[in-house]
Amino acid sequence: MNFQNINLKRIVNVLIFLLITVAFLYFGIKLIVFFMPFVVAWIIAAIANPLVKFLEKKLRILRKHGSIIVIIMTLALIGIGGYLLMMKLWTQAVNFISTAPDAYKEVVQNLENTGSKYYDLFEKLPDNIQNSLADIYQNLSSYVGNIVQTLGKPTINAAGNFAMSLPVALVYTIVTLIAAYFFIADREKIINKYHEIVPDSIEEKLNFIYDNLGYAVGGYFKAQFKIMAVIGIIVFIGLIIIGVKYAILLAVLIAFVDMLPFFGTGTIFFPWGVVCFLEGNYKRVVGFIVIYLVCQLVRQLIQPKLLGDSMGLTPLTTLVLMFIGFKLKGVLGMIFAVPLGMIIINMYSEGIFDNFIENIRGLIKDFNDWRNIKNNP
Repeated sequence: MNFQNINLKRIVNVLIFLLITVAFLYFGIKLIVFFMPFVVAWIIAAIANPLVKFLEKKLRILRKHGSIIVIIMTLALIGIGGYLLMMKLWTQAVNFISTAPDAYKEVVQNLENTGSKYYDLFEKLPDNIQNSLADIYQNLSSYVGNIVQTLGKPTINAAGNFAMSLPVALVYTIVTLIAAYFFIADREKIINKYHEIVPDSIEEKLNFIYDNLGYAVGGYFKAQFKIMAVIGIIVFIGLIIIGVKYAILLAVLIAFVDMLPFFGTGTIFFPWGVVCFLEGNYKRVVGFIVIYLVCQLVRQLIQPKLLGDSMGLTPLTTLVLMFIGFKLKGVLGMIFAVPLGMIIINMYSEGIFDNFIENIRGLIKDFNDWRNIKNNP
């Protein structure tokens, strides 16, 4: 009877842990999405709070008044800068998409002209290699051509959906701004109320999760965005120097790809450089090589300082996490898999899963003892 009671308790403990975990993940994600304006407002408040404290101490400005000043200043800077950048990106994106079919035809023509120069060499290759190269060229040409033609089509539905979403975005923006003000102005009251309502045992676990979120997610992405900004500036300057059109748009795209684990700037520059080499544009190829090397050098110099030991993961663990994230949610999953993995590992190190693991081990041990014939009477 005692054996059965112990294992029944273990099973109940395991089921409760799994139920709480699933419910926390399922409802937690839905609540975060539902209250997204308030989540964004809390992040804005956390960023602006140090400046509000400075105004309180140095300029003797009341917190509520300081909150208004800081929010207006911050949003004005972000709004103006973001508007100018987005308008530039939008203009270049529209021009890039509209000219993509013509640019593709020009590239194909240049490649065919270049290929005609090496036709004699191609004829000397074995038949199987000739057929393989021809198939690769045809498949690649067809694939890229379909993509370009799709880009060139009018996106009326996308524009209509964008226009319909503007009122919703306006409401979200207003709610976010008002919530950010109250989060800053009444920060101390909110924190005190939180301490009063939440029990100490639960508060300790919530604080641990919150600290790990700030450490893993905040620190990781903050460092990655800084690196992304530096790489983007280097690529932009390099593309301007070698005379590439749509430099801002391409710099943002390349910097984003560089932020993705195991991709890097070479994912764009290598195939682009091969095409330019086949076209005979050797000056641009040299430019791409220089930009790539500078990006790699700068990344190696600033990445250890910015990331430091924030990851604390082995390369194999990082690779496994990214593969799991990719299988679950594609590229977006790859980006978030590493910080989420860091949180889980830190929680394991702090003993959050000790009771769950102990119950599982006990069940496995008792099950093995039960099925062992020698131990049965």
